[in-house]
Amino acid sequence: MKSVMFKTGQLLAGTCEIVTLDRDSSQPRRTIARQTARCACKKGQIAGTTRARPACVD
Repeated sequence: MKSVMFKTGQLLAGTCEIVTLDRDSSQPRRTIARQTARCACKKGQIAGTTRARPACVD
């Protein structure tokens, strides 16, 4: 995923970035992944997912 920034710490409208990605491999043969995303959605859009990636959706 591409994150686009135009000023320090700010995203362009309609874009998202992954802030943290945590993996838990404490159980055998099972990995749990958690990610936190930061989105700057345009008016009328909400943060969601497309193709298993964070995105702004209508």
